[in-house]
Amino acid sequence: MWQVGILSRRSEGTCAYYRVESLMILELFNRVCDGLRPTGGDHYLATRLEW
Repeated sequence: MWQVGILSRRSEGTCAYYRVESLMILELFNRVCDGLRPTGGDHYLATRLEW
């Protein structure tokens, strides 16, 4: 995904760190998580990404 610009990549020693670069992907992730969230309770783990 970093080759097409969705992620950026930073190398540090033997590690590689990736970061989401596309706001569209973050919005898609949040919509999917909102759609999977059960209704009628707050016993789930709230997951949202912020830009």
